[in-house]
This record gives sequence, C-alpha cells and structure tokens, in this order.
Amino acid sequence: MKKTTAFKSLLLATFSVATLNSYSQITLAKADEWSDIKGRTLIVQMLEEDPEVIADMEKKISKEKKADDKAKAQKQLDDTRNFIKNYNKFMKDAVTKVWDLNKKVEYKTISEVKALRKSKSKQYTVLFYSESSSNRTDEYGFRYFPDMSIPTLNYSRIEEGTIRIDYSFFMASNGTNPFTYADALLSLKLMKNHIAEIQKVGKKNYTMQDYAKDQGEANCKELKDKTIKMDKVYMHDKTTEADMKSNFTAGKLEFINSADVAKAIENEEDVIIGFPIPYSIAVGSMGPLTAARITFYRCFINVKTGKIITFNGTSMGDFNDQYFRPKEMRAHSECK
Repeated sequence: MKKTTAFKSLLLATFSVATLNSYSQITLAKADEWSDIKGRTLIVQMLEEDPEVIADMEKKISKEKKADDKAKAQKQLDDTRNFIKNYNKFMKDAVTKVWDLNKKVEYKTISEVKALRKSKSKQYTVLFYSESSSNRTDEYGFRYFPDMSIPTLNYSRIEEGTIRIDYSFFMASNGTNPFTYADALLSLKLMKNHIAEIQKVGKKNYTMQDYAKDQGEANCKELKDKTIKMDKVYMHDKTTEADMKSNFTAGKLEFINSADVAKAIENEEDVIIGFPIPYSIAVGSMGPLTAARITFYRCFINVKTGKIITFNGTSMGDFNDQYFRPKEMRAHSECK
C-alpha cells in the first residue's frame, strides 16, 4: 500500500475500461440480494490491451524527435503495459488466496465480459476494476479536473452493467506507482468483511465509510497496550515522529516504510497498521474557477484479518486529507 493521491489514468491502452463519474462509494445491493450475488459464479475481469491504441502509442513514440518527449511517451506505454500485467497477476493471486464469497470463480477478459453483458445472463457476478472520476460539467459549462480519479474495485451482478453497480470500494492505492499484490490482498479482505456486515445489519446504502466508522467505535479499545505501525509517508510534514508517539497513549507507535507495510500485508502478519482510505471526490466551483480533491478517512487496520480497529476523519472539524496528526493520534488512543 502506498501514499494515495489523485492520478491520471494509466489505462489508455485497455479495452473499454469503465470510468465511473462517481464522487463517493456505492453500495446499492439490498441485504436480501447478497445471497444471489454470492451464490453465482464469480468472473474476475482481466484487463487487456487494445491493439489499435497500442499501435498509436508506438507510432507516437517513433515520431517524437526530442529525447525527453520520446522517453516520456515510452514510459507511458511501459507503465500501461506493466499495470495491466501486474493487475491481472496480483488480482488472480489475491482472489485465489482470500476470496471465498463465491464458490466458483472464472477469469475472463474485458471483451469476454462485454459479450456476456450483452446476453443479459443472470448467472454471473463480476469483480472488475474501474477508475472513479471527477469528470463532470457544471451548470455554467465548466469541467472539473477530468483526469482526477480513484482506483476502484466493483463487485456486481453482470446484468447491472457498469452504471448501476451493486458494490464498489475505493482502493487505498496510488495509480502513479505500480499496482501491488498488497493492494489487491488488503482491498479484498476489507470488501469481504464489509459485505458480511451489510448482510448482518441490513442497512440501506451501508457504505464502507459507514462500516469503518461503526467498526472503529466497536473495536477501538483493542489498541490498548498494542504496538501499532504506520508508514512515514502518512505523517503530516508539519509534525515529528516524537510528537506522534507522545500523543499515542494507548500503546506503542512504530514508524516503518512502504516496503515493510507491503511485506506485512503480503505475509499476512498479525499487526495493526494505519491507512488513509479515500471516500469521495469533492468538487465545486466559483464562477470560472473549478476545484476537485480526494477526501479521506483514516483507520488502523489489522492487515492479517482486514479488521478495522479505529476510525477518524469525517466528523465536523476533522481534516479529510490522507495525513495523520498528533491530535488525531490521541483521539485514536482515547476512542474519540
């Protein structure tokens, strides 16, 4: 898992990847519909390249005369191909490892899934990747940063298409960095736990944010006398490690780097680690000026189980960026 920010799409060469004009996470399936959703064969949609677009990108590379421009165009192509390859491998590995909601699982390409959607089949649930975007036009005709987006995993009945999605989850990932096995693994664990709770509580539109808040209130006391860990990149640059540690009174706080966080997730270590999770794209305008930014809540999560231990970041007066601060560390410690 990595620092989460807005990013430009890396999927320029994929085949009809969905870009959802979504500003918050979606949980449309009703509690009594999940038995059907989970009882179907699951199709995990694999990404694929569009040969025509790849040819255009290669043509652009060959035409660039400046070395810097040629290198930039080549990197764009390489990044796209690497993302597709890594996503397909890591998602397949992660689904095999932890996904047990659907007994039967198949892997199909985007074009294969597209053909099945046209058949109006009701035999499948699809797990697919999209990019939730701030792309929209306001009443004055001004557009909101159309290239700001969040990596999103969707889990939905195939006949619902890519518009009315049963369930979506904003990943705590950064598209400007390589997609990792850790990203896939922890995301699927969080999704599984959330879906189980949706069925249990039976609430309408019970989003991941709602679930995380309820879990934080229920589980916060579990931090007592524990050593918890945090990636240094999520500490606000206006504070110090000493300030953060002195304000975490429930137990011991230890700072680690991104590679160690990923390793803990991949090895399924029984440790609690702090994460920011995106929950919306806030957009607005004032006359000709437009603005958009991704908002976050922050949690401590047991990376072995995917259990959320604490929650903070969406109450009035809270910061809603991805950074933990000393005052918030005290709030996590005192279950506030």
